[in-house]
Amino acid sequence: MNKKRPLKSLTLEDLRAITTRAVAKTIEHAGGIQPTFLCYGRDRIVNLNAAQLPDAEVQDRFASTLRLICQAEDAFAAVLVLELWASPVCSTTTGIRPSLAPDRQELVMVRIELPGNQGEVIIFQKIRDENGKARLGNCISQPIKNYQDRFSNLLPATRPNASERIRANDLAQQNMQLMKVTTC
Repeated sequence: MNKKRPLKSLTLEDLRAITTRAVAKTIEHAGGIQPTFLCYGRDRIVNLNAAQLPDAEVQDRFASTLRLICQAEDAFAAVLVLELWASPVCSTTTGIRPSLAPDRQELVMVRIELPGNQGEVIIFQKIRDENGKARLGNCISQPIKNYQDRFSNLLPATRPNASERIRANDLAQQNMQLMKVTTC
């Protein structure tokens, strides 16, 4: 990618390549990745990291905060990276959390959202060698509009005006203080 290129000209392919490289490098060096959000705003990129998202209430507050940041920054793209766990024996009826299941699969989700509910969700297998060193494995990808969850529709449906941006920024700052997240 040409470094002189304006941020707003980034394509889905650019965002996919940039994010995949960064995630792969982080997984290889650190073995994992914190919940990470990148908001590509009108004037800057906001990077938000959360130490952990332990329960549904915190996850919902995090999602709400991401929407507020996108509105405050008049975002044209949003990227969210999360580690996930899956297990065939886990369900709400068994009460076993996937993160605690002995047969769990480690996954990494990269969610790239562009205006108009465009973008994609990429789910990578996280593979560990015999020494426990992690790397990204195979992935599946699907259009973002086919993958609805608490992190859907992070970008505002319409472009916010100045007062909406200020209010969203104030609310996002309040939420981040409650959640103890860091911005870069």
